[in-house]
Amino acid sequence: MTVSLLTQRVIHNTTDISVNVGDFRSGVYSMTYVNTQYVYIGSSVPFNNIWVEMTTVASGTAGTPVIQVWYNGAWTAVVDIIDQTSGMTASGRISWALDIDSGWSIEQDCDDVTGLTAFSIFNRYWMRISWPNNFTCGLAYVGQKFSSDTMMESLYPDLMQSTILTGFKAGKTTWNEQHFMASESIIKEIRKRNFATQGGQLMDWSVFEDAGCHKVAEIVYQAFGLPYVEHAKLSAARFQAELSGKYYVVDVNKDGQISPNEIANRSGWMTR
Repeated sequence: MTVSLLTQRVIHNTTDISVNVGDFRSGVYSMTYVNTQYVYIGSSVPFNNIWVEMTTVASGTAGTPVIQVWYNGAWTAVVDIIDQTSGMTASGRISWALDIDSGWSIEQDCDDVTGLTAFSIFNRYWMRISWPNNFTCGLAYVGQKFSSDTMMESLYPDLMQSTILTGFKAGKTTWNEQHFMASESIIKEIRKRNFATQGGQLMDWSVFEDAGCHKVAEIVYQAFGLPYVEHAKLSAARFQAELSGKYYVVDVNKDGQISPNEIANRSGWMTR
C-alpha cells in the first residue's frame, strides 16, 4: 500500500521520512530515537489509529507512547491509548481517542506548529508521538492495515499451509504484503462508494477485517491461475458482500470524534 504525500506526511525530529514509510513494498527508515524527540504525522483528515510496520523491532521496550494532537495553537494530550506494538517491539497498531472536551485543529501552515517551523507543509491535522525510552528500529511503513494472517487462519485455513505460501513465492511465510494490498483495495472501494475521501476517516478498522481477508484470498487464488478461477470469483463476491450493508464508522464531518449517527452510517443507505 502506498500512502500519497498529499494524504500523509511523517517527520522524525527534523527529518522528513514520508517517502521512506509511505510504501510497504520498498521503504525503510533506520530510526534512532532519543526520548527528547518526536515523530510527527500530518494528515489531510483526523484519524484515530495507525499501523506501524517494522523490518527490525526495538531490542528493548520503548515504553508506553505519549500522543498529542495540535488543537487551538497547542499540543493537547489524547486519551485511551492502545499500543499493540508493545513499545515498538513488534509491528502493530497504535490507537487513541480525542478527549471528549478537546478537538483537533487543521493548521494552514505548519510553520505555526511547535516543532515543525522548519517545514512548509500546508493544511494538515498534526499529531506527535514520543516514547520514554531510547530505541532503534527499521521503520518500514506507517499507515493502515485492516486484516492479518490470524484472521486468515479462521476464514481460509487452506491458504495458510506452508506449501501454499511457498508455492506462491519461494521462502514466503506470511500474506503480509497481500494484507496491505487488500487494505488499499478497501480504501479505494470506500472512496468509490462516496463514504470517505481518505482512509483516515475510517475510525473502526475492525469493521473491514473480514473484507481484507476475502480480498487477500482473491489475490492469491488469481495468482494460482485457471484451476482456482472459481475460488477467486467466490472470494471476490464475498469481498463485495462484506462491504455491502455494513455499519461503517466514518468520521464524516472530520472533527476527529465519532458521533452516534456516524456509528450508524450504514453502507446500504447510500449509492454510488
